[in-house]
Amino acid sequence: MVKAFLNNAKALLLAVLLAAFPLIASAAMPSGDYFVRDVIDGDTIVLDNGVTVRYVGMDTPEINEPFYREAKVRNVMLVQGRHVRVLVCGMEPRDKYGRVLAWVTSGGTPVNETLIKEGLAKVLTIPPCGLVRANA
Repeated sequence: MVKAFLNNAKALLLAVLLAAFPLIASAAMPSGDYFVRDVIDGDTIVLDNGVTVRYVGMDTPEINEPFYREAKVRNVMLVQGRHVRVLVCGMEPRDKYGRVLAWVTSGGTPVNETLIKEGLAKVLTIPPCGLVRANA
C-alpha cells in the first residue's frame, strides 16, 4: 500500500515538473551583465549560464553564405570571453527557437549596431523587438 502510494506520488511529481518545464524554459532572462562563453555566428552567442542570445534588429550571413566567416570573427572580437550588457526585449523575450532576444553592449560598444555599421549585418526588423529598443 505504501509502495503504491509512493509510486503514485512520484508519477504525480514527474507530471507536474514536465508540465511546468515549458514555462520554466520560456521564462524571461533578466537584463544584466553576463560573460560570453561562446560565439555561434555573427548574431548569436552563448552566455556562461548556458543561455543562447540572438541579437535583435539585425541579421548576419548563415554558414556557407558570403561574409559568414567575417561576421563571426568580428563578433568573436567584440564579445568572446568578455563581460557584456544584455538588454532583453521585454515585449518578446524569446524567439521561436528559444533564444533570448536582446541588444548587447560590450565595453560600451553596441554590438548589434556595430555589425550593421561595419557592413557585416543587415537590418532585420521583426516586430515587436526590432522596432523599439528598450531603455536600461
